[in-house]
Amino acid sequence: MADQEIPEDFASIFVTNLPDDEETIRTEFGKYGQVVSVRLLSKKDDQDTRAGVITMSTGAEAREVMDKLKGASLGSGVKRLRLTWDSRSLDRFNTGRYGGRGFRGSFGGSSSFSFSKGNTTRGFTEGTTPLNVQPAQHVPVIRNGTVAAISVEGHEYVALRLTASGKEIVAGYVLASLYSALEKSSTSLTDAATPPREDKLSRLKSSAPVDGAHDPEERNNQRPDSGVASAAVSPVIVRQPPVVMEKVEPPKDGDVSFAGVRSLRKNQFGVATSSTVVSTFLPPAVSSPSVRIPKKLALRSLPAFLPGVLMHPGTKNTVKEREDFNVCIRHIFPNFEAAVWTVEKGQVLIADSEPLAFVANMSRQLKDFYEGFDARPYPVEPNQPVSVCIDNVWYRAKCTAEKSSSDLVVFLVDEGVEREATQETTFPLDEQFGKEPVGAVVVGLIELPSVEQHPNLLDELRNLLQGKAGSASSETVDATIVMRAPEYQVRLAIEDIPLKTILLAKRLRKDGHEVGIGYLLNVTDAVNVFIVDVSKKDELVQLQRKVNEALSSSQLLPESVARDAPVGVFFDDEWYRGLVDKVTGSFCQGTLLDFGDSFTVPVANLKGLSEEVQAIAAVTDMSALKNVPAPLLTDARITDQLKRMVSQYWVYEEFGRDTNFPLANFIHLWNAEGQLVPVNMPPVPELPKSIVINENYNFYVSQLKYEREFKTGDEIPVGVQYVSDPEFVYLLYGKDLLSDQRVQQLASDLQTAGQTAPKHVDMPAEGALVIGRFSLDNAWYRAAVTGFTPTGKAQVTYIDYGNEEELSLEDMRSMTPLLMSYPRMVFQAGLGNIQPLNGEYFTPEEIDQSTALLVNQQGTFKVLLNEDDSIMLGVLRMEGSNCSAADLMAKAGIVKKVK
Repeated sequence: MADQEIPEDFASIFVTNLPDDEETIRTEFGKYGQVVSVRLLSKKDDQDTRAGVITMSTGAEAREVMDKLKGASLGSGVKRLRLTWDSRSLDRFNTGRYGGRGFRGSFGGSSSFSFSKGNTTRGFTEGTTPLNVQPAQHVPVIRNGTVAAISVEGHEYVALRLTASGKEIVAGYVLASLYSALEKSSTSLTDAATPPREDKLSRLKSSAPVDGAHDPEERNNQRPDSGVASAAVSPVIVRQPPVVMEKVEPPKDGDVSFAGVRSLRKNQFGVATSSTVVSTFLPPAVSSPSVRIPKKLALRSLPAFLPGVLMHPGTKNTVKEREDFNVCIRHIFPNFEAAVWTVEKGQVLIADSEPLAFVANMSRQLKDFYEGFDARPYPVEPNQPVSVCIDNVWYRAKCTAEKSSSDLVVFLVDEGVEREATQETTFPLDEQFGKEPVGAVVVGLIELPSVEQHPNLLDELRNLLQGKAGSASSETVDATIVMRAPEYQVRLAIEDIPLKTILLAKRLRKDGHEVGIGYLLNVTDAVNVFIVDVSKKDELVQLQRKVNEALSSSQLLPESVARDAPVGVFFDDEWYRGLVDKVTGSFCQGTLLDFGDSFTVPVANLKGLSEEVQAIAAVTDMSALKNVPAPLLTDARITDQLKRMVSQYWVYEEFGRDTNFPLANFIHLWNAEGQLVPVNMPPVPELPKSIVINENYNFYVSQLKYEREFKTGDEIPVGVQYVSDPEFVYLLYGKDLLSDQRVQQLASDLQTAGQTAPKHVDMPAEGALVIGRFSLDNAWYRAAVTGFTPTGKAQVTYIDYGNEEELSLEDMRSMTPLLMSYPRMVFQAGLGNIQPLNGEYFTPEEIDQSTALLVNQQGTFKVLLNEDDSIMLGVLRMEGSNCSAADLMAKAGIVKKVK
């Protein structure tokens, strides 16, 4: 069938090789427009595909389907689709357009019915007004024992009659003078009148109903706008005394003689209806409830609602993909879809609020149209658009379930809630009420926990969400559109906390865990996890505001920039409380005390902390993961997992502090899937079986002090003892190591102790101070244990020189009180304003070159910053030279100078 033979607005397609799943069919065809109906033909047992008729909402959509899906296959193993225009539907469509075969009246489109007399065209809408009849103002005119006309205020009105179900009924009244003019008109009136002319009545009765109009298999394929067009004006209530008016029944199949009903069909409710609307026009009069009669249901049923669109309240801008907005959850369906209203954050809904105002306005329109219809049951199919009256209020709705033979469960599409209704107060929805999209938008909820973990997930969601936002509560439901096709897919949160996290916390509490929800601010490793409880978010904001205001006006200089010294830090355009990690050159590195961020700032960006600022109680916990073994607390694989969780909400449980880590609060941390973090714990590296740590050893390097205290600005005579790399050197206070009597005496005492001090049975712990035998000269020196090797040796640093090497138990002796009485002879110094030539690290060659240039040379060290027991930052000016050590190395091509 060629396209040029098909009307532009014809939209029914006959398709073969369809899958047996109607939902799949609607999804695939719905990609190209709105699917009005899917009618699948019955199949034999040996068939694996179906045939059926798919009706789209417009001809353009149907043509796109024909173009896009021809030859396509819907599912694995399913044959390719064959699509043709549905000929039976097309016949009914063309017949309905012209009011019957061979009849072409002036019923074009939706214009009012008109008739011609000579060159004058008149319509029903001319000079006519509805009549409200009072009992005392009308007199029936009796002809042949039946009511043929009535007389009202001196005007005679002729009855318009039709025969339905074998019974002649009065459809309405028209002025006798107008009826006479219609009789003489060349265009016949669509409603039979009394008294009729015999020849005209015979001709009208000979008009047969449209072919196929009563075919039960095909009734759903009938277009809603087929048949004779209705009058442009709305139907008018005919009012007259009950003793005069006969009861109006819907016409029955095969029993129609009324000529105007040329396109009689069954609608989707199984009720035979005509597309012709009989409008009655009577002179104005005062209405009286006592003469009110039921309306005749004459409408064009709406096939489907227009889907709702998510729009920002007020602006009416469409919500875009990945955009955040706020919703009121009206209802959650068993398939985890939700009906929502878009609202302002924290909005309290009142009568004139946008969603409620729309519902009220639609209800008034429905009441005006439907009130007074016969209260008879109209069969309703699932999801069919209907108008329903519940507690004297009218709503647009669709049926979701049949509770009993007389009761239904309906979903109010604008309210977004399910209610119970009766069959008697449920009517097919006229298409004039389908122009507005539904008020409650149905969205799919994603990123929910599994039903296996939450067997009562639907009830949990309904208890948690339904009614949120729109009550007097300040809680709102935050939403983000993740995708828009084929339908909205939305991720929900409450106060920015994902639903999955909230539900996990509820489940764990039910299982006996004392958990909370925290915001992960930052992570250094598994022993430095900065988390703030959601209940303290506002406190943290207030704390930071106080700190920033206090430090902004403070002129207090830092007392110290030693390791772990508290300071004020200007970072990212704001002042924070911080802890110093180290000073390198003119820059200070550290950690923000209340947020856990690492910072590197110029030393000039530091201030001292007043007692008042230090006294502000912290609300952020520095935590360590309880389930991570000590050897893995700084493992990079675990740290990477934790860093990916930063700036999100997670469920955690506190266990308090541990004696080995007094600064850390131990916690368990769960991810969104309910798994303890870290997931897939790395294997714990085992110490060599030969290593047993001596936990009772009493000598540690932290117990040693320098001979004197160094202050910022001090200029100290020094000798260069050792170069770790060009940036960090070990300096001896007093220039000459060999001529220093203290050093000579310490060396003598060390050699004696090396021969007499007890040997170690077990390995000293990290930080222990021992007597170590240096491999190059076999002499004994003070050494600090810094770690262990897989071969069972200890890694040590000789504290009075700076050298490092590995020692076995055989090469170590226990420290003595005498040797502990000597102060530290050298200190580590940082030489600022230099960096590696490659910008990343110093090569072994560069370290060797700087060692040859500086070691055993004397000079003066000016202290710029002092970290007490750790590193002092300053400038080393070499003796006999007008330049610094940094300048010498730069001239030698070992380093680059930086400002």
